Amino acid sequence: MITDIKSKLVPFASLDEASTFVRENKGMYISMNLQALVDDKLVDLLSLPNVYGYADGIGAQLFLNKKCGVKATKIPGCELWLNILQQEQEKSYSIAVVGASPDTNSKTVKKLKLDYPQHNIDYFVDGYNFVEEQLIEELSKGDFDMVFIALGQPRQEILGEKILNAVPNITVLGLGGSFDVYCGLINRAPKLFIKLHIEWLYRILLEPKRSIKLAISVSRYLVMMLKS
Repeated sequence: MITDIKSKLVPFASLDEASTFVRENKGMYISMNLQALVDDKLVDLLSLPNVYGYADGIGAQLFLNKKCGVKATKIPGCELWLNILQQEQEKSYSIAVVGASPDTNSKTVKKLKLDYPQHNIDYFVDGYNFVEEQLIEELSKGDFDMVFIALGQPRQEILGEKILNAVPNITVLGLGGSFDVYCGLINRAPKLFIKLHIEWLYRILLEPKRSIKLAISVSRYLVMMLKS
């Protein structure tokens, strides 16, 4: 398990470096935090060709430092996808926007068209009304560069793997709740929480039901970190 993570968790030094890497390397990119590091399905996906992880949390940063001997900058997934679009000024991407609620999906598409008019939103469907086979068929017929999926982990990555198998020359990013953040429907953690690397605590305060699941993940993470 640790070997699989080590080989595919990329230690980016900056957001711009991560964005450039994603633009130049087709594949699926998985946001790795403490909980993702101990999710067996996500770790299994990292062992596949053209699937990469990046450190989106203090847990993944510590893993890279302690287990791999390298330092990595935290790359927030909610910033990465937008920085990629901002960074690419010469090429017009063909983009699919998948997931979130119908209202959030619609608002995301409208805002993307306003903020990044150089790119084309050629397909979009919310997370409540898409049929997996139809989605993959539509992506297979088109000439898409990127697919942004907001279904939550690991559901979005499981779908991403199927898309990548059907359309190898594409970039897939799983974005969790990033559409809601982008549209201003939910707030990111306050700056103090981000600075202290305790965004997870902010999420628990908002959703107390997460605490049990997080406690299980933390215990598995500590066991993994203590292994030689």
